[in-house]
Amino acid sequence: MKQKTGADDLSEELRILSELSPALMGVTDGEGRYRWINLAWADKLGYAIEDVSTIPYTALIHPDDRSKAVPSRDGKDPGTVELRHSRKDGSYVWLEWSIHASEERGEIYTVAYDVTARRELESTLDMMEQKYSDLVENADDVICTGDLEGKFISMNKAAERISGYSSAEILGVPFSHFVAPEYRTLLKQMTALKLSGRESTVYEIELLTKDGRRIPMELNTRLMYANGKPVGVQGIARDIRIRKKLADQLKQRNKDLEKANATIRSLMNQDSLTKLPNRRSLKNTLEKSISFSKRTKQPLSLVLCDLDHFKDINDNFGHAAGDQVLSAFGGLLGASCRKEDTPARYGGEEFVLLLPNTDLESALEISERVRARTESLRVPTGANVTASFGVTQFKPEDGPDSLLSRADAALYLAKEGGRNRVSSC
Repeated sequence: MKQKTGADDLSEELRILSELSPALMGVTDGEGRYRWINLAWADKLGYAIEDVSTIPYTALIHPDDRSKAVPSRDGKDPGTVELRHSRKDGSYVWLEWSIHASEERGEIYTVAYDVTARRELESTLDMMEQKYSDLVENADDVICTGDLEGKFISMNKAAERISGYSSAEILGVPFSHFVAPEYRTLLKQMTALKLSGRESTVYEIELLTKDGRRIPMELNTRLMYANGKPVGVQGIARDIRIRKKLADQLKQRNKDLEKANATIRSLMNQDSLTKLPNRRSLKNTLEKSISFSKRTKQPLSLVLCDLDHFKDINDNFGHAAGDQVLSAFGGLLGASCRKEDTPARYGGEEFVLLLPNTDLESALEISERVRARTESLRVPTGANVTASFGVTQFKPEDGPDSLLSRADAALYLAKEGGRNRVSSC
């Protein structure tokens, strides 16, 4: 049975994002009650939107982890944390959790990825490490002794079991005979370093068994003394096959998680229709650009673009045609920009061009070129497309809101002046 997620009041873009994303995504109101969860969220945790819409989202998180998932009072998001989240059946899963609070919309956005398998793998690895320590204490590791020339004097049962050789077969034979060729020089260097007074160091080598197999071992050596003089070497070696296998699995799992997280971050910052940066991404870029302009005194201009009579296109040709127009205009903006410029979809049929190191006069020229190209824009429906542009230049006292507000006022002048034109403010 398909879970209910409360998605009826979502935008088409967010609905598409929900279908594509492997992450668990949710939106709460300002009180922390979910008003929407995506299908991945519902399927993984077993809740429908009705189950969670009347309680704070923190009530579903393990009591010991709740503080990690609450925005701080200074307005900063807690970043990415790992915490335990309840399932409807009462069990818990480990989630890699990101949270973003929007004061403007009065909403909290949560994005999570199931890392239970990775946590279990890490736990298994920790248990194995403890097991290795217990094995050393019980002499289950390879323990052998040799003279200063590197010839065997003795070895324990673990060495016999792992190597396949009996003690009688190896007495008087050099250590190097039982390791892979590429490690033989290292063995000689280890003894020389010990004799020179160097600290103990652990090395990884490969042991050659009697039947020709290679076994990765972790090796440590120490000098043996008699009457204050070194007379031999003791080696302790640990079979690390399982640990290396688990480490390789964990490494691959982390790569998979990082790849998935990169996809999620991209989806969160990209408009799914036009592939341009979305409003959330623009906000971050705009704040950085303003900070840079204040610091360097370089000009910064912002252009607010609006497709003219877009509702008529939707009404006369259908919403699919409207999407074609939006996508085509987004592509035109992207193709008209320099590498350092930022085109973004601001919302609906509104777009933004953020132009660093650009004064008002240059921004007007750029906007006029884009306006003219828009007139020539052709889409499969045959709809005529024009756009209006509001241009403004950053002032030292500006913040993101005032800069956008002034561009919006300029756009209003363009609309009032008959549309398909560029105005500044």
